[in-house]
Amino acid sequence: MGAFRESLADAGLEDETVFVFTTDHGLAMPRAKGTCYDAGLETALLVHQPGVVEGGDVHDDLVSNVDLAPTLLDLAGVDPPTDVAGRSFADLLRDGTPHDRERVYGEMTWHDRYNPVRAVRTDRYKYVRNFSVLPRVFVPLDVAPTASGRAVLEQFHVEQRPAEELYDLERDPHERENLASDRAPFETAAEAGDPDPEYVDVLDRLRSELEEWMEATDDPLLDGPVPYPDVE
Repeated sequence: MGAFRESLADAGLEDETVFVFTTDHGLAMPRAKGTCYDAGLETALLVHQPGVVEGGDVHDDLVSNVDLAPTLLDLAGVDPPTDVAGRSFADLLRDGTPHDRERVYGEMTWHDRYNPVRAVRTDRYKYVRNFSVLPRVFVPLDVAPTASGRAVLEQFHVEQRPAEELYDLERDPHERENLASDRAPFETAAEAGDPDPEYVDVLDRLRSELEEWMEATDDPLLDGPVPYPDVE
């Protein structure tokens, strides 16, 4: 990053450039990359804009990748479009104005293998829906040869993932206690067993919100398994 910033300075562009450092997924570790758990969804994001976003602040508001393009347009002085899913969080970066996003969504269909997962996360809860028979812990191919990858494969790489997962992130930040159902092997949501009574309303609400989002985005999983893409 230092080399890039030095190049901007040498070219005389430093004062008119929004500098962004981000990543495309979480760490290449078990239960991170290739999952919809927080460790897989969370990405690095550093932003600097001379005289506007000077840095030194850390924010814990919910933001999504779909918010990034409207935010960059806003920082560049361009009115963001209104017909997109994302919303600018430039004011959060400028002066700390809270970003009023109540939930973010996550999805994965392919990663090394067919692995259809959808998720919704609020400030406190995470709901994950699995759409295929898969291991409880999916380990990407670049993680499998590592010491941590081998340890997870030996213990968890069996086809036993439940259809639904619900986590109380306030009580269980590492998403270890599934409050929806821990029954395996994979079954439909309606057959997945009784959830924790304390969380029935939360489960129903997040399940409905995820289904509404899938319908609004015309998710191909609504029509059944997604075929492998043709490659020429």
